Amino acid sequence: MINEFRKTSSLVRSIGFAVGVIIGVGLAAVLFQDYRHRVQAAHAQAQALADGAQRLLTARLHTIERAMQAVAANALDLNSTVPAQAQALVADNLKGVMARHEQVESIVLVDAQGQPVSAGDAERAIRQWSGDVTRGTDLRMGPLARHNDGWVMPLAVPLSDGGWVLVRLNQVEFQDIVDNLHGGPQDVAAITDRFGTIVARTGANSELIGKPLDMLFEPNDVRLGRRVSRIDGVERVVSAAAPGRYPLWVGFGTATAAVFESWYPVVALTGALYLLYWIALLYILRRIGRAERDHLRYVEQIETAERRFRVIFDKNPMPCWVYDMDTLRFLVVNQAATDAYGYTRTQFLAMTLLDIRPAADEAALRAAVTHRDVRVAEKHPWTHRRADGSLLQVRVHASDIDFPGHAARLVVAEDVTERLRNERVLRHRATHDATTGLHNTDALLEFLDDDRRRSVGYELAFVQLRGLELISDTFGQAVGQDVLRVMADRFAALRGPDSAVAHRPAETFVLAILNGERRGEMLAALMRAVTSPVSVHGMLHVLEPRVGLAVHPRDGERAEKVLGAAALAAQMGNGAPGTWHVFEAAMAAASINRLKMAAQIRNALDQDTFIVHFQPIIRSRDGLIVSLEALIRWPLPDGDFVAPDVFIPLCEETGLIVPLGHRVLREVGRAYVTMAQAGFADIALAVNVSAVQLQRDDIVDAIRQTIADYHLPTGAIQVELTESAVIGDQALRAMDALKALGVPVHLDDFGTGFSSLAYLRDLPIDALKIDRAFVAEIDSEVRSASVCEAILTLGHTLGLHVIAEGVERESQAEWLIAHGCDYLQGFHAAMPMSVDDVIVFMQERRAARA
Repeated sequence: MINEFRKTSSLVRSIGFAVGVIIGVGLAAVLFQDYRHRVQAAHAQAQALADGAQRLLTARLHTIERAMQAVAANALDLNSTVPAQAQALVADNLKGVMARHEQVESIVLVDAQGQPVSAGDAERAIRQWSGDVTRGTDLRMGPLARHNDGWVMPLAVPLSDGGWVLVRLNQVEFQDIVDNLHGGPQDVAAITDRFGTIVARTGANSELIGKPLDMLFEPNDVRLGRRVSRIDGVERVVSAAAPGRYPLWVGFGTATAAVFESWYPVVALTGALYLLYWIALLYILRRIGRAERDHLRYVEQIETAERRFRVIFDKNPMPCWVYDMDTLRFLVVNQAATDAYGYTRTQFLAMTLLDIRPAADEAALRAAVTHRDVRVAEKHPWTHRRADGSLLQVRVHASDIDFPGHAARLVVAEDVTERLRNERVLRHRATHDATTGLHNTDALLEFLDDDRRRSVGYELAFVQLRGLELISDTFGQAVGQDVLRVMADRFAALRGPDSAVAHRPAETFVLAILNGERRGEMLAALMRAVTSPVSVHGMLHVLEPRVGLAVHPRDGERAEKVLGAAALAAQMGNGAPGTWHVFEAAMAAASINRLKMAAQIRNALDQDTFIVHFQPIIRSRDGLIVSLEALIRWPLPDGDFVAPDVFIPLCEETGLIVPLGHRVLREVGRAYVTMAQAGFADIALAVNVSAVQLQRDDIVDAIRQTIADYHLPTGAIQVELTESAVIGDQALRAMDALKALGVPVHLDDFGTGFSSLAYLRDLPIDALKIDRAFVAEIDSEVRSASVCEAILTLGHTLGLHVIAEGVERESQAEWLIAHGCDYLQGFHAAMPMSVDDVIVFMQERRAARA
């Protein structure tokens, strides 16, 4: 083995050096060839640009030549036809030529000695340069000359009388051509004439124009090589375009640095790669030298790994085995496998995988083994059978291994029986309500949104059972839970192939009608279930169901949208108990308006827009004002007010009644201080507290804090509660705490709510307020009068004061006073007004009584 390594090392060394030499020669040849190609390409590019500029220059000069020839012909024709007018007409023609050729400095007719025949300057040297003419053209080109602070080139075309059409062409015409040759930042172009003068050069200034040609390059060398410029010291690859129709040369030079800018990195990269080859070769040779030593260590490591694998395999706490993939026979098993399955090692080795699997799994097992992909076997749990016949769920972790003489697979069997059982429990908890055992709404929505059901219509009934919380508060949580379970059993009875039910804590149930043909039957069964009284612990409890209906896909593509529409129908519908309300698009608009109003209420609270007015309460026997009721008002920008019966219920639904109540308490505290300073410290202020405030807020602490903040005496604040607000243990505890603070409690709107005499007897209240609905017709309707008389008798019998609200007419006041009503409140006595106005009102009444 060592000799083989040495032979391999020598062979690799020889081949490596030979390949290195070959690569070096090849790379040098390639780089040299690339160098030549780049130079040739630069020459070709420079020549193409020079030739293009020459063609453009020729075209422009030819245009001017034709214009001059036309002037000569026109002058000849005019002199022969209209000699008297010829001079003026020729002058107009000359002006037209200048107008059409922007760079023509001047155009004039001169005689043979260069003296002007038309308006313009003379050209005395015309005889010196007009004799040379290029074949195929009439145009003579003179040397550059200074003219009007610039450079011009004189051009001449002969006339038939020996004279000349003389044009002085601005040097800008030539400069424009070289400046618009697009090359690199250091590329240059130049134009020279037959006099060896620089006519134009890229970026040239006036000092360079007109200088001798030898500052650039030899004019007769039309295929120049690499040369260094005498002007800027830059080496360039230079090409020139020879004169064509006119005796002008165009040269173009491409900077050598730009030509080889990308070649040098290639050379560097090539050299680096070539150096890297030699470094790699040396590294390989060193590695080969180490390989012999490493091989010996590797053999030892393999033997050690095999021993460790045997230990790990045998001592692994999870069942492990190796089986033949062709025969499925066990080849080796560990101790954990014998312990977990109850077979001895000898029994295991006499068995196949089929012996520990149920017969029903044989086809799936053979398919997984045949697939030869261990991930197939790992995708799902498998059922295994122990020696005693019991079953367990295992997740298989497998890997194909080399085993002498066999195509084998190593398997680790993880017992997941308990974990799967726990997962089933968790899945059930995630999809079912713990109290009712019904599916929760998330599970129902997922079922309805299943792809197999998306194209099938269904109808959702959203059922809100109002009164459950009241039962729990009144009779205890256990009774409330029992009522809820009874209702859940009724909904469970509605389940079937054509329906599904769900529960959403705490008062909501959902029925999904999957078969439209049974809609009427199922809705009737639903209404019977929700309207029938619930008997729990010997008591009948009647709930107030609100049922909303929505249809898929009319009211929503997704089940969540349909459920929301049904819920909105339940909330927005108004009608007799035991009826349902079908979702309409207008309900969504109404809900949006309610949300907008809720946002406006929040904004009004943030901006402190709400104000508090006070309405006097008059003692009937002497007409004295004894207290004021604080009434919240929401002013509008136009001076009007939002009706309290519009925004107060919304405040109670959204919980905004709590911060609104805090604001009223603060205003009441300030008002009392103001009134006391005005001499009315004996006037109490009454505030309304809703059921929501009692349930969500510690109203007692809020009132206690107001009393402390404003140093209010005992009895300065009174609290008015509705009958629905005083039901429940929490309300009783709050009223007891208020009594302990010395705060009188009045039962507001009496006769419209609970009205239980037994319950009323035990309430810690000080007065009853007769609802305005009974007072409205007290002087004209016998029933109203009878109800009021009964309330007065009841209140006085219980030792309570009685206050009548909504007194608007003198006849109402007279009736109430005659029947012993203690206090009157209403527009008959006074309108609600601001604290300043009420102080003035009380001062005026006091002055009148005095």
